[in-house]
Amino acid sequence: MLLTSLLCPDREEPVEAVLERMAVAADGEDAVTVRYRPANKPALRFERWRGASAKREIDEVLEEFQADAAGGTVRKVLAKGVEVIGVRLSQSDADGMGLPVALTYLSKLAHDHGGLVHVEDRGWFEPLGNEVRLIAEC
Repeated sequence: MLLTSLLCPDREEPVEAVLERMAVAADGEDAVTVRYRPANKPALRFERWRGASAKREIDEVLEEFQADAAGGTVRKVLAKGVEVIGVRLSQSDADGMGLPVALTYLSKLAHDHGGLVHVEDRGWFEPLGNEVRLIAEC
């Protein structure tokens, strides 16, 4: 499935306008902000967990897939995981262009580093360049 099939918000903005405002900046050692909305609106903040913090996050997810046959690929990838990157979306982000921006950023990271993308209430996706493959539903 094309990544864009997951990226069709009800209140879509012209992509050119979003890209014109786009700015990515480090926010400490373990966070990045991505600004895609006007300056008076909050940016998306992606946080990274490493070490024991990442292991706790991974262990919580692995518990969900103990009895789920469809979660085999998720378990295999997570068992090798050393980092977790997450973002919380406001309702306006989720309804608008925040979800496409977040998914694109996370898919690129996951693709480059052999990871997966989890979208709450949708499932686990394996990034394949400009496409994603659903590997386990929520």
